[in-house]
Amino acid sequence: MPKHAQSLRIELLVTLALLVGLAVMSLSLVSQALAKHRHDQREVERLDMYARTVASLVGNHFHGPEEYDRAIISDLLLQSVSTQLGIRSINLFLVSPRGSVHIVSAGAESPSKPPLPDQLGLDEDASTLGERLVFNAHVPTFGGGSHARRPVLRITATPEGWVKGAVILQMLGLSLSIIVLMLVAGNFLLDGNILRPMRQLREAARRVAQGDLQSPIPEDGPAEFRNLAHDFNAMVTSLDTERQENARQADALRRNEQLAAVGRLAAGVAHEVGNPLAAVHGYVDFLLDPREGMPSKHREILQTMSEQTARIQGIVAQLLDYSRPRTLQPEPCDVRAEVIKHIELVSMDPRTEGVAFHIDSGGDLRVEMDVGVFQQVMMNLLLNAGLASREASSPPHDVRVQIDTVSDHVRVSVIDRGPGIPAEFRDQIFEPFFTTRPVGQGSGLGLAVSRGLVERLDGSLTCVAPEADVGACFEFLLPLTPRVVPDPTAAS
Repeated sequence: MPKHAQSLRIELLVTLALLVGLAVMSLSLVSQALAKHRHDQREVERLDMYARTVASLVGNHFHGPEEYDRAIISDLLLQSVSTQLGIRSINLFLVSPRGSVHIVSAGAESPSKPPLPDQLGLDEDASTLGERLVFNAHVPTFGGGSHARRPVLRITATPEGWVKGAVILQMLGLSLSIIVLMLVAGNFLLDGNILRPMRQLREAARRVAQGDLQSPIPEDGPAEFRNLAHDFNAMVTSLDTERQENARQADALRRNEQLAAVGRLAAGVAHEVGNPLAAVHGYVDFLLDPREGMPSKHREILQTMSEQTARIQGIVAQLLDYSRPRTLQPEPCDVRAEVIKHIELVSMDPRTEGVAFHIDSGGDLRVEMDVGVFQQVMMNLLLNAGLASREASSPPHDVRVQIDTVSDHVRVSVIDRGPGIPAEFRDQIFEPFFTTRPVGQGSGLGLAVSRGLVERLDGSLTCVAPEADVGACFEFLLPLTPRVVPDPTAAS
């Protein structure tokens, strides 16, 4: 983070305060101008009404257009001059097109020039708005011809001043109040709509940096942040998928390295042990010829030797199968029929004596696969399940095979009633030479060979937790439309 980086909250709030302040001040100036205009209009209306009122009172003392009580009118005008109302002077004229005559005046100012005959109301030429207003009011009288002189009252007044300072203070107070309110409201809006989603995004980025790709951020808030959160979650999901794929490839690479090591070992064993072992096994079989007379004790010893040498030959054969898998030959195959066939074969094996095999299938499922590979894998799984079920402490000693479809795959599940496989060993049992059986009862290559064969058919072989939490369950998945993996031993 830069040393002098400013908080986004502070920058946005300061910007918001400046914008709001400028907006409020602009509105204040406009409001002040409008208020002053309304004030001036009210002053003009007030003084115009006052002029017409005084003219009406003066008209009561006229007996004709030019007949009046001068003394009474003079007293009335003196009483009408008021500094509180802003009246500076009042003058009475007799006005006609032929000329005007000044009659009476009251107030501090000297008599102003007479008005024109038709000049009534506000005299804009003689007025200065805000400082001096002059009004001409017609005095009502009776009689006289059209050319007779008419009395006109002329009032000069000072309008009430516009209290500019007080209005400015009020506007400043209102502006500050609005700014504070906008800052408080803006803080909540910024925190809820911008800062909180940004904190969530930052926290999610920190979790991703620590390797946690399973904690998506909520896709809420404004549309822009929802889109950003959606894209971020999609990115994390893509990274997680890529990480899993990398882990799978690393695991495949590790198995390939093991395969190479086992292959080298198998080649050496086949060369160094295979031929002498075959000779020993042949001689033992020759000595076991029933035509040869031999004590039973010696025959039992030779029989044991034959079985053990055959076991060694089987281990060598497994090593060769693991290191040099044969070329696959896919063909249409009825999965259920093949499973039934292998159940019949395994049921006749002495090692599965007393074990009952059952098959659950919803119908015939035909897929294209290498029948030899399927036979080898199924024989291994069924034989392992039968041996495990015989180790069960209580009946039933049975093995159940389920065949169904999952998405675009055929699933064959082999479930036994044996002692089961601990959860921590369910992945390790597919590693070469790893076995849960006692020493001398297993080479640890059967499941490793089976998984390698299944993966070449683009399938999978896994050990999962059984439904009843008893025994072990192996799931063998094959795609309905398999992508056959090329033979790794084929020449390039």
